[in-house]
Amino acid sequence: MLRPRIGFAVFLLVFEATGTPFSASFVTHAAEPSQYIDLWPKGIMPGESRADPSQPEQLVTSRRRTFDQYTNIAIPRLAVFLAPEHVRTGAAVLVCPGGGMQRLAYEHEGVEIADWLNPLGISVFVLKYRVPGPSSTALLDAQRAIGIMRLNASDFQIDPSRVGVMGFSAGGEVALLLSTHYKSRGYDAIDEADQLSTRPDCSCLIYPGGIVSFRTGQLRPDIAEKLGELDDIPPTFIVHAFPDASQNSLALGVELKKHGVPMEMHIYQDGGHGFGARDTALPLGQWKESYQAWIRLQGFFDPPFVSSYSKLLAAASTNPTKPQALSKLYPDVTLDHAYAIQRALVATQKRNRAVLGYKAGYVTKAAQQAAGLTGPATGVLYQDGKLEADEPVLLSLNNLGPSAIETELGFIVSEGLDISTRISTEKQVRKAFETIVPVIEVPARIEQLMQGETKIQDVVAANIGSRRVLVAPHGISPDDFDPASLSIQLNRSGTKLHAVAGDTISSGLWQHLIKVVNQLVDQGYTLRAGDLIIAGALGQVHPAEVGNYVADYGDLGKIEFQFEP
Repeated sequence: MLRPRIGFAVFLLVFEATGTPFSASFVTHAAEPSQYIDLWPKGIMPGESRADPSQPEQLVTSRRRTFDQYTNIAIPRLAVFLAPEHVRTGAAVLVCPGGGMQRLAYEHEGVEIADWLNPLGISVFVLKYRVPGPSSTALLDAQRAIGIMRLNASDFQIDPSRVGVMGFSAGGEVALLLSTHYKSRGYDAIDEADQLSTRPDCSCLIYPGGIVSFRTGQLRPDIAEKLGELDDIPPTFIVHAFPDASQNSLALGVELKKHGVPMEMHIYQDGGHGFGARDTALPLGQWKESYQAWIRLQGFFDPPFVSSYSKLLAAASTNPTKPQALSKLYPDVTLDHAYAIQRALVATQKRNRAVLGYKAGYVTKAAQQAAGLTGPATGVLYQDGKLEADEPVLLSLNNLGPSAIETELGFIVSEGLDISTRISTEKQVRKAFETIVPVIEVPARIEQLMQGETKIQDVVAANIGSRRVLVAPHGISPDDFDPASLSIQLNRSGTKLHAVAGDTISSGLWQHLIKVVNQLVDQGYTLRAGDLIIAGALGQVHPAEVGNYVADYGDLGKIEFQFEP
């Protein structure tokens, strides 16, 4: 049941201006709202509106359209379309129909979106914001709506950390305002719903309007100002037909790029305004498939446990109570699920931690066979975990907790190069990197992050224990490097722990590196110029213990470090 302090009513009929009941056209659609929820308590409704509350909503009959529009919406509501339980992912989208702030294209930019997204497992909440009225009032309705969605997430069986917004035309303006006005609400808090974040987790703008100044042709100053102030604008997906008022999307895209906001934009050569989600032979009809691919990267198609377990792992670093091993909680969990959890974990941490590069584990054939892998496992490295090893490095076991020590090689992606496609030859992989450097990795022991016996799925989900990397200041060009000539010896307090050659990887170093790069690309990562890729442990993995360590890489130099209690 919904919390009783939020009033809601289920309406089976909609009334024309005359007050005569009629069956709304959306009744014939596959998706039916399970309920309508009034956004505001009786007597409390901030903002201005030109709608007449003494009259019912009106079906617009003066404009001949192939879809139904409504006006005089004086009581804003959410129409709730929950995804079928057997496919429900827990993700949800708040949909804002367009209509120039005068009307609401509730049918083809609202209900038909639920027709499309519900079978994919995504619950849809169509916002019937107040019209006619200013966009500032629609923003208040949207802020209130997303708070209600998150407050009642358990009742709706949605994940409050996977709530997106999608807006069409003027609704695109509302969605953009919601995505840039999340630091504070435009009204005084009423209840618990107004204590929750109004920031969407991702934003989709379809032929947005009203965001470019008619006078200057530039992005509206109030929107540009917000983009400059905020550092956590949600990832944004934009669609427009070029003959339409695409200057809105183009101007916005330039500003989003300027401020480093993750964005995907599709400007189609042909088409017009108001196509919604309806089918067409024009290329713009492919926007739905593009959106589905994009929102998959945002984790909206992941099973509910992917998001929930990634949150447990994120909290594990500071929480004395560690979560049960993933494979124990979910015995049927797959490696794909584990990588999805890793991506969700990384996406959360990337908001506050810059990515340094990527890592590989399980580099030998024996290790891969024991874990049931056909290639290396991969994870992400963070910039705050990098320690420059130009002089001896001091590490504290008390601060790090149970850790391991691995001698590795690091490969730095070539200047001016981004890698987002698979590679296939030794020549390609050699050219992909400009420098090879000695690296000591100090990963967390997996038992520090979760309880119980662990499997490869647990290791992958936990980002392969990524923590600290000690990176030598100098390296060698791949053109001058022969793995067979490299010898690595690790000593602790004068005692040899291991000695290993650089070509001990059974498939060969370069073939192994091809697998690492391709595995990362397959996981949706783009390797950027300057990224550090560490290829996995060469030699035995040792538990970190108190002592003075020297890793001698021969002609490549030494890395010295000390562990204190």
